[in-house]
Amino acid sequence: MKVMINRRTWNSGDRFEMGGGRLYAPGHAHWVAGDMPSNYCCLGFLGSFCGATDDEMTDVGLPSETIYPDSPIAWPDALFERPSQAGGFDSWEAVFAELNDYSKTDIDDATREAWIAEGFKTVLGVKVEFVGDYGDGT
Repeated sequence: MKVMINRRTWNSGDRFEMGGGRLYAPGHAHWVAGDMPSNYCCLGFLGSFCGATDDEMTDVGLPSETIYPDSPIAWPDALFERPSQAGGFDSWEAVFAELNDYSKTDIDDATREAWIAEGFKTVLGVKVEFVGDYGDGT
């Protein structure tokens, strides 16, 4: 299994501030480029891979908010498990949301990508490939 994260539409770090921490935030412009949509957090890209539609993820903060009887979204079960060394987090979805949303003053983009890729692979068994550029020169 492999999830593609397009940097140009990835709502991460300082770019997160414009999208408000949502799986999918339609219409939010990239914080620097202005005309570049920055719509999906890392969990939103995973959701698309797992069968979630943009409508199901619009203005939703975490995958657990999309779970209902007979939901067609096949989120990895491990996403909702409590990390063994929780560090204050009650689930892996919360850990990934935090990694996605850290400001660039906390971690740089390369570190964020490495941590998310390693976490998705180790915890969820999902490979991540980052493609494209951020559209803001980074």
